Amino acid sequence: MFKKFLLSFIFVIFVCTSVKALPVFTQNEIDKKYSELNMILAVAYLTQNANDSAIKVINNVLSYDKDNPSANFYMALMLEDKNFGKSSFYHKKAIDLDKDNSKYIYSYGSYLLRMGKLKQAYNYLTKASELSLFEPMIFYDTGVTAIELKKMEEGIEYFKKAIKVDNEFSQAYNNLCYSYSTIGNFAQALPSCLRAVELDANSAESLDSLAFTYDGLKIYDKAIEFYEKALAIKKDEAEIYFHYATTLQKVERYTDAITNYQMAMGLDKSYKAKANAAIKNCKKMVNNKEKTEK
Repeated sequence: MFKKFLLSFIFVIFVCTSVKALPVFTQNEIDKKYSELNMILAVAYLTQNANDSAIKVINNVLSYDKDNPSANFYMALMLEDKNFGKSSFYHKKAIDLDKDNSKYIYSYGSYLLRMGKLKQAYNYLTKASELSLFEPMIFYDTGVTAIELKKMEEGIEYFKKAIKVDNEFSQAYNNLCYSYSTIGNFAQALPSCLRAVELDANSAESLDSLAFTYDGLKIYDKAIEFYEKALAIKKDEAEIYFHYATTLQKVERYTDAITNYQMAMGLDKSYKAKANAAIKNCKKMVNNKEKTEK
């Protein structure tokens, strides 16, 4: 009996002298660790599309840690489709708390772009592009915003930066093609157009851009070929029908041009005025041609 007691006593002494003292945490450190664990849980809910559960967890974090940048950021994301004002508040708060976080800045800029707030979006996206030199999507969205603001030269430079980081970024090539074509520089547009189609031969948008560029270069047979390929893929895009009709009109295929102008305005009423004017001109040319032949 005494032997058992002695062995137990020795074991207790051994444990007490061998185990290091547990670390002592301050309340702030405990709150920080608790916040980190809760944010991991919130992100896990988000990956499972359990948004309501994620919001509850994030609200809990913000109730005792209102200056947590990650919690503010994810709350902003959760509110994007629900309340622009509140989402913007949390986006700005996250950025204020972590001013050089390119993810936070890009996310808000991208959100503003989707909401049509172009000038504000451009300010945030250009800042994000300065902070993150290896994210092609940041350069791409900045370029898209520049183009929407009619800053064509700036847009071109951002698309080039996106391509430099990712030389298989088909959308960036297509938008570079579009940008050059828009300013009338069709010769410089062509290589980017061809590369975009090479990377994604099933993109109606890229095929349309290539056809538009060939039209600008007055290579009308190629333009017609690629417009037809684009329409075979996407039969409900008014812009492609309108572009195609314009090329058909140039090669004096007036009846076909009229048909495609009608398709364009049937799909999108905003083309009605331009299409009707073009149809009127086509009919006039047909009448003149018939008179000449008589």
